[in-house]
Amino acid sequence: MSLVALDALIGVAKTAEGGRLHLHEPVKGLPSAEEVEKCLRDYEQTDSAPRVQNSIDYILENYRFLGPQPR
Repeated sequence: MSLVALDALIGVAKTAEGGRLHLHEPVKGLPSAEEVEKCLRDYEQTDSAPRVQNSIDYILENYRFLGPQPR
């Protein structure tokens, strides 16, 4: 189930990064980047598979795409 959640976050970030999704308001209930990083790094301690590590790194590098986008 955790890999599904990681893949979903990656999918949204890639879509926004590629310009196909423009969010003008933050996703409702979106936690801060610091909260997300703590949660993902905690999860990384329980599952240190390379795919998980790469997914977490990508999400953290592109987390800004889950918030408001410039018009």
